Amino acid sequence: FGQEYAYRSAWGRWQRLYVYMFGLVDLPSRLRARVIEKEIQNLQPRKVLDVGFGVGSYSFYLSRFSHIQVCGLEINAQRVEEAGQIAGVLQRGNIKFIQGTLEDSKEHFPPESFEMVLVVEVLQYLSDLEATLTQIYKLLKPGGYLLGHVPALGYLRPKEKNLFHDEKFPQLLSNMNFQVIKMVPTFGGIIKKLCAIYQAISRWPVVVSILFPWLLSIAAAFPVENARGQYRLFLARKPSERVQGFKGSRSQGFTSE
Repeated sequence: FGQEYAYRSAWGRWQRLYVYMFGLVDLPSRLRARVIEKEIQNLQPRKVLDVGFGVGSYSFYLSRFSHIQVCGLEINAQRVEEAGQIAGVLQRGNIKFIQGTLEDSKEHFPPESFEMVLVVEVLQYLSDLEATLTQIYKLLKPGGYLLGHVPALGYLRPKEKNLFHDEKFPQLLSNMNFQVIKMVPTFGGIIKKLCAIYQAISRWPVVVSILFPWLLSIAAAFPVENARGQYRLFLARKPSERVQGFKGSRSQGFTSE
């Protein structure tokens, strides 16, 4: 996962070789990908919007399958440029990257354009969560899926604006007319401890390069899903039949600070 990032032009020779061999060097991201990939494989979407794609790992993963059309949406211009360059090197015609936000996505996509929208570690940073979910709902085809991952720490970290709760967040999705399919706790137990080790060594690139393959191998023996986990994988679905209006109000579903 993330092997395509090896083609980033800014990498040196050895950095490129390392990423090509081991994939994206970020333990939490790699472990999230395990559960996200499983859901994608089960649902088999053909048109996917990857919101806040970061370095583009999920977009590039999806583009490995020629029958999937994937679009990455990202506000950071440098990331969009880098991802576009990598896509050009790989010569994958089923992927494109656009700079922008969901607020201006209507300029790029008509309603009901996608079978799946990905929001992996994105929703906690948005100033208007309800407006975002409304726009996602419009972009999804009837029967389409919203798949994401959010923290459930009980407190906000720097730059985060939304807290997610096991009762209130599913209620918000329901209020927006989504059918909540699953809300799975992740990153507990041994997996949490391995991520803490990775975080502790992350300031030393040489140490990371030595220990990362070992941490990844150890993590493979343990499930990312854990009842005591501090994050949530969630999957919601837009009903196949059209629903008139919205059920809820802005006061329900999440806490914004």
